[in-house]
Amino acid sequence: MRADGVWRVVELGDGQVSDRPAGVAPEEIIAALTGGEAAVQN
Repeated sequence: MRADGVWRVVELGDGQVSDRPAGVAPEEIIAALTGGEAAVQN
């Protein structure tokens, strides 16, 4: 989130992939992005 409170979406990579790691639950990704308690582990 930017300092003015507006969300900014940044695409990493070349856009040819759009998936999460198979071993990571969607809830973990959402929590990591929103400041929740669950963390993404490699």
